[in-house]
Amino acid sequence: KKNNKQYDFILDLDVTSPLRTQADLIEAFDLLRKDGNAWNLFSVNPAGRNPYFNMVEQGENGYYSTIKKLPEGIFTRQAAPKVYDMNASFYFYRRSFFADNMKSAITDKSMIYVMPHICFDLDHPIDFEFMSYLLGNNKLGFEI
Repeated sequence: KKNNKQYDFILDLDVTSPLRTQADLIEAFDLLRKDGNAWNLFSVNPAGRNPYFNMVEQGENGYYSTIKKLPEGIFTRQAAPKVYDMNASFYFYRRSFFADNMKSAITDKSMIYVMPHICFDLDHPIDFEFMSYLLGNNKLGFEI
């Protein structure tokens, strides 16, 4: 409103998850632009744990079971549906996301961009130690 302009897209770059490249942003934006029905897109990495096999929660009966029930006929972790960790590196939003008053980044019209490299949140002091080591020893395997 201040500049009397409207934008079709907004990009949110999270400062606590900085391991992204310009190529990541360009590829992700292209994915969103190609799907006119999508409200938004957020970055993810393949999950280290699978809720069909490796994550449990307490049920109403007090006992524990996996968070997600396996689809019929699936018996191995490798055959289970793919799951992803939201890495909070970036979020693209269409204007319609806000016009339709969405309350969460996860909607029924969300897309993902799978990061082809390491990405993690800097939430704790030790995370900065890890990041310093990776950067200082050229261990990322890509250029920021």
